[in-house]
Amino acid sequence: MGDILDKSKIGSIASDEHNKLVLKCQENNWLKAGGFAWQDDPYLEEYPYSFAHLEGIENLREFFRHGNWAIRQGVIYDDLVFIQQDDGGDEWWTLKRERDGYVDFESWSFRRIAEDPVRFSRAITSMQMASSKQCEKQQYMLNDGNINWSCKRSNDGFRTFSAKSESLVFTVREQSNGTCFATVKQASIPYRILMQTDGASALDVVRRVEEALPQIRTFETDDPYEAAIESFREWQATSLPEGWRWTEFGDGSGHLSSPNGESVCSFDKQTREFNDPYGGYHIYEEFSYEDIERQVAALDYSAVDDRMRQLVRKTDEACIASRALTKNKDEQSIFETQR
Repeated sequence: MGDILDKSKIGSIASDEHNKLVLKCQENNWLKAGGFAWQDDPYLEEYPYSFAHLEGIENLREFFRHGNWAIRQGVIYDDLVFIQQDDGGDEWWTLKRERDGYVDFESWSFRRIAEDPVRFSRAITSMQMASSKQCEKQQYMLNDGNINWSCKRSNDGFRTFSAKSESLVFTVREQSNGTCFATVKQASIPYRILMQTDGASALDVVRRVEEALPQIRTFETDDPYEAAIESFREWQATSLPEGWRWTEFGDGSGHLSSPNGESVCSFDKQTREFNDPYGGYHIYEEFSYEDIERQVAALDYSAVDDRMRQLVRKTDEACIASRALTKNKDEQSIFETQR
C-alpha cells in the first residue's frame, strides 16, 4: 500500500479497533470465516484481515484508483470504513463508525468515480456529513453539483466542512452542543452567519446552503442590518413536542413554527413586540422563550388552526382583489393611450 500512497498519511490501527472490525466482518457472508468466497476458493481463507488509517481525500482517491486490493483488506478514513469483499475486484463494504461500533450501509464500487475528483470528493464527504440513520436509510448523498467540500477534524474532535464557490467561502462546523453552525465569507461581507440549527446533521445544513446558493450569490450589501436579516438560527422548542421550532434572525426578529411549518407567533427583540397565535399584540418587559412556549402550550390549537385558515383565506382574497385592481388600471391606461 505504501508504494503508491503518501506513507506519511498511512497509519496503523489499534488492536482493539482491529478486533472490532474483524468481529463486524463476521456479519458479512463474503468476509466472514468460512463465507461464500471460501466456498468458491478454499485458499482465500488464508487471506488475513488487514486494515489501515488513511488521511487526505486525494490519498483515498489514489487508493481506489489503484485497485487490485485483496479480499478482507480495508481502510479507515475519518469515521468511514471500506473493506474489499471481492478479491482483486472493486466491491467495498462501507461502514460508518459510531460510539458503540460500526453501522454497515452500502457496497460501493469506486474505480470509475475515482477518476473524477469533484464527484469522488462529494460522495465521500456526503457520507462523512450524514448521520448514521441517514446512511442506513440510503439518504446520505448530496445532489449532483460542482461544489467541492473538504473536511477537517480539529483537536477537539469536531469537524469543519468547507467549500468555495466563486467569491464565496462556506464553512459548516459541528458543535459540542449538537448544533451545526454555517457561515459564509465574501468580499462585501467578510463574515456572516447563515444558520445555526440543532438536531440536524452537517449534511442537512450543507443541503440547505447549496439550495440557497443562488440567493446568497446575489446578496451583496455593505449594510450590516440587511446582512443580519439574512442570517438566522433555528432549534427545537424545549418544552413543546417534537417539530415545534424557533427561528431567530440576526436582527432579533423571529417566530415559532408548528410541526406543519406554519408560523404561529412572532417576536422582535429590538422593539419588544410579540404577536400571539390568536393575533394578539403585546409588549413584553423581558423576553423569554420559555414563557412564550408555556403560553403556546396552553392554547387551544383547533382555534389557532381556524385563525390560520381565516388569515390564509383573507390573504388570498386580498391578492385576488389586488390583481383585479391592477388589471383594471392597466386596461384603463391602454384605453387612454389608444384614445
